[in-house]
Amino acid sequence: MQSEVQVDPTKVNPDIIEFSNGFSIGPGIRHSAEEAFSIMGYMLQMKGLPLLTDLNGKETESIVFHQPDRGRAALTFTNFSGEAIAELPLGPVAITTRSGTFQKLVTISKEKQKIDLDIANLDNRLKISFEASKGDSLTDFGRYVVESGQRNFLSFKVIISKNFNRLGGAFVLTPSPNLVIDSVTPDSNIEGFDVSAITGSGTNPSESLSQQLIVPALSNNLVLTVKAHVISTPVGSISPGGSTISISGTDDNALAASAKSPAVVLTGINFAMANEQGNKLVTNRQYLLGRYVKNGYEIYSATQGWVKEESLKEVNLEKVTVLRGGLQYMIGNSEILPIPKATSRFNFNAKENGKINQSLIQIIGLAEGSNYFMYPVENSTDKELLLKPINFSVFARFSITRDGVLITKNSIGEARNQNFSFNTSIPDFQSGVNEYNVLSIGQKKSNEFNAQIKIILPIVLLTLLIVVIGIIAAIIL
Repeated sequence: MQSEVQVDPTKVNPDIIEFSNGFSIGPGIRHSAEEAFSIMGYMLQMKGLPLLTDLNGKETESIVFHQPDRGRAALTFTNFSGEAIAELPLGPVAITTRSGTFQKLVTISKEKQKIDLDIANLDNRLKISFEASKGDSLTDFGRYVVESGQRNFLSFKVIISKNFNRLGGAFVLTPSPNLVIDSVTPDSNIEGFDVSAITGSGTNPSESLSQQLIVPALSNNLVLTVKAHVISTPVGSISPGGSTISISGTDDNALAASAKSPAVVLTGINFAMANEQGNKLVTNRQYLLGRYVKNGYEIYSATQGWVKEESLKEVNLEKVTVLRGGLQYMIGNSEILPIPKATSRFNFNAKENGKINQSLIQIIGLAEGSNYFMYPVENSTDKELLLKPINFSVFARFSITRDGVLITKNSIGEARNQNFSFNTSIPDFQSGVNEYNVLSIGQKKSNEFNAQIKIILPIVLLTLLIVVIGIIAAIIL
């Protein structure tokens, strides 16, 4: 323990353990309950459990958590809801992994008490949370489905405890590769506070850059607002677990600590353009991407965002993005890319792959919702087709297998309106990973009219027959 606290062996006092932040323990030294709790935390982080066990004597117990369901005492891991229980004594309790790695120090003060253990955020002196706004949807396991692009700013709140480092110090904010930090602002004007970007090694000017924070000695907790946005990525590059921001620093005992934000997740949808019957791929069709809003519609524009419209028949196509086959549309990104060819497929045929891709549309970076639609843009070859919105939903759900593997189910990998006969012929189709919804304009006007005649005519004839039978019966009487 002495060697952990004091790196210079010549300064070691055999009777007193002195911490870098000024605290010390030894014969005759008294502390408040709060100070004692903090010191125990320092010792546990410095692998001091054996010393604490020795000081505590016979009162120390080793207790194992297990699943809460009846008959599950032998299952010493959490259930599918992440829950486990144990009978613990009142007072300070150190929670460790089975191998003895310290996780958290808590105080048990009542018979039934809930303990929250976030293994990504073990030190409560550093906290980072996501401030959800309209359109950001909370899904399973604390993840948020968000819209991509610079127009959709995401807000994170960072809290640095005044007790983390009494002398002040440096911290690093690190975003995931496709998450860009736009600004870092303290809740009040603090002299000596500074933010600077840590230049990356890449050449892409829009790459995610870490931010270094210089924080002076604090008299109050420091609250920071971090504004960021997600860069939309191609379907094959979407991170299943989402994107996060982490903060790391070193406290006044030279102990490293960090915290990680909840994950923000991207999803989207794929379409395969089909004929009126929905059983054959077609090309040369164009669509508008829209969503229903109060008193009208919003149509997507790669350069202007969502453009408000009162009528779908009066949309100025020069102000919005017209979606065509063979392309990937990443929300918030004005660059539109061709759908990559599936070169890794065992029977890859470049010409055939390119031809099929012309019937496909991929959209990535939509917020979760059931208010979306694709609206066909009328062209000279399809004048007879009914032009009406084709509604769809965007979603993302998560689950964890028994062995701890994260399973993602979203609208990219789970098409709710698909044709298996031609879906499996699409080169980059992967069941449960990359599936395509059928995008068919609908029946021709003449067919719909004929269908109505076929339904109405038998009803009219049946009614006439009943009337005639009624008249004959009346005459007989």
